[in-house]
Amino acid sequence: MKIDHVVILVQDLAQAMGDYAARGYTVTPGGEHIAGETHNALVCLADGAYLELIAFKVPFSKTHRWQRYRAFPGVIDYCLCYESVEVAIQAANMRGLAYTFLDNGGRKRPDSVELRWRSGLSPTSTQGLPFMIEDVTLRALRVPQGAATIHPNHVVAIAQLDVLVNDLQRAKQNFDALFGPDVPTMTTADSLLYDLSGTTLRLIHPQPKSIEAQLLGGRGVGPHRLHLRRKDGSQVMI
Repeated sequence: MKIDHVVILVQDLAQAMGDYAARGYTVTPGGEHIAGETHNALVCLADGAYLELIAFKVPFSKTHRWQRYRAFPGVIDYCLCYESVEVAIQAANMRGLAYTFLDNGGRKRPDSVELRWRSGLSPTSTQGLPFMIEDVTLRALRVPQGAATIHPNHVVAIAQLDVLVNDLQRAKQNFDALFGPDVPTMTTADSLLYDLSGTTLRLIHPQPKSIEAQLLGGRGVGPHRLHLRRKDGSQVMI
């Protein structure tokens, strides 16, 4: 089990693409999503995961699940990839969760190639759980490899993703229900760590009055900080 991609909300996609390129990332145009409300670009990594730079194309959306993040651009969501989302949802929900199945995900690339996927969504209040994806079209069409994964700043992988939660005990129950018994975990005084195929998922209950606590109070639970690994083992944060 591993992270498929991390979603980074930006206000202007073209500007963000230029900013990330200036920081040493190879940025690949992604295209427009089916509903026409968002478009994206990708930073693909050698470990198979990618960063999704996403921006709204509409001033407001009543239905889009990321509408609540508009005032909090940055890392907002993340996704795990499954061979069968329906099977994964059934297993998770039998352990007490309430994921819902969507069969109509997709986007059109700038070269007019149409991508399709199925997804599983958790309730937005459920302690920072990820969403799920299952490719209908080939994943290689959705996630370019080769030259797209080579970056002048030598970033190669996601080392760690920090997720803010307001109740570590409840979060542990939810994530244990999602992952089942096979994902290694470790508990510290203020955090819970899961090993997802070499990437650390760190759930954090922030200290009162900290910047993280203010973000949690304003935006709600969810991912907060991304640690990327370079070839030499050093890290850079987003």
